[in-house]
Amino acid sequence: FVASAKVPIRLASDLAVSPNGKQIAFFWRGDVWSAPIIGGAARQLTHHPAIDRQPAWSPDGKQIAFVSEREGGRQVWVMPAAGGAPRKLTQHTEGFVLEEWMPDGKGLLTSITRDHFWRHAERFSIIRPGEKQRVEQVLFDDYGQYPSVSPDGKKLLYNREGERWWRKGYTGSRTAQIWMWETESKAHSKLLDGEDARWPLWKPDGKTFYYVGARNGVLNLREYKLKTKNDRQITKFKD
Repeated sequence: FVASAKVPIRLASDLAVSPNGKQIAFFWRGDVWSAPIIGGAARQLTHHPAIDRQPAWSPDGKQIAFVSEREGGRQVWVMPAAGGAPRKLTQHTEGFVLEEWMPDGKGLLTSITRDHFWRHAERFSIIRPGEKQRVEQVLFDDYGQYPSVSPDGKKLLYNREGERWWRKGYTGSRTAQIWMWETESKAHSKLLDGEDARWPLWKPDGKTFYYVGARNGVLNLREYKLKTKNDRQITKFKD
């Protein structure tokens, strides 16, 4: 069952663009919806009194994973992108934050909080829908936020530290940093710090990424090239 929105949609969140760039999935009024990216009628994909959110398209565009509280706790579910019955993938009582699909389509990257008390308890993990047990696989035993997997699946960009983003002009040990983890060498490297670098996102070439940085205390979209370390400002907001 798929319904269309009868009123203008405002304050949608958890936006996710389909692999072909033609659709966008989002969270609105407790459910997951989709709509043409050029505009038009939105379709309601999930229908449940509990909260369904954090949609993520599979690389082939045929499935949408999301997080639901419909059976208690924030568990990962998956459903056909065109609508249909969802299937539950996880069971852990502490729940999950869904980040994105892995590039090969065989795993889902999630953030979890498990065995570390209070500070820096966040870990990245992969769950694999095709496995019967679906045991979460922790990528590395250290904390991070806002991960982005490279197109070849061999590198992971992520944030560490970070005061609240609306604390304008903050500089210090809690300034947001961007790090990179390489799956083959198991090595971590700090790429950006000191100017509140947040929310990294790989470009399709796997050689460059976007991020939001607060040069001079103002958040703007930027582009960083790994090889040359060229750091280019894209937007020009002054406040």
